[in-house]
Amino acid sequence: MWQDVVNLLRRLGVLRPMEELAVRTTGYSVMGRMITWNAGVPYVDSLMLRSVGAKSGDLRDAVLFYVPDGESWVIIGSVGGGPKHPSWVHNLRANPHAWVFVNRKRVPVEAEFLEGDERERLWAAAAEVWPPYIDYAERAQPRTIEVIRLNPSA
Repeated sequence: MWQDVVNLLRRLGVLRPMEELAVRTTGYSVMGRMITWNAGVPYVDSLMLRSVGAKSGDLRDAVLFYVPDGESWVIIGSVGGGPKHPSWVHNLRANPHAWVFVNRKRVPVEAEFLEGDERERLWAAAAEVWPPYIDYAERAQPRTIEVIRLNPSA
């Protein structure tokens, strides 16, 4: 039933704008709820990342799960374990200045690509709230999935 509705909204071209509007205005991801419900895990908080396109310079939006880390937000560049990084990872590498819409607030952020112990600590935290990340990492081989902290900026 839900999948039929999702497919219809996707075909009509309104699924993505509706989801982005929901996250910006309510702080809640309907798609995130459906995804987590289908996976049998509790709801995972979502934010909307607005980055600058690496090639186009246009603003690009992506609704993503996140894990809080103090005043920052940690996002995972998994694409379900696909062979390539998501486009927003390339955008953040080219221009780490971006914005998040989280908890009905727009916050300017700077992306920090994590490595070493800090990456492992936050990867474990993310995998705890969204266990499929573990399978995604295996599927993505030899690509290493990016762990990115979005730090509030002025």
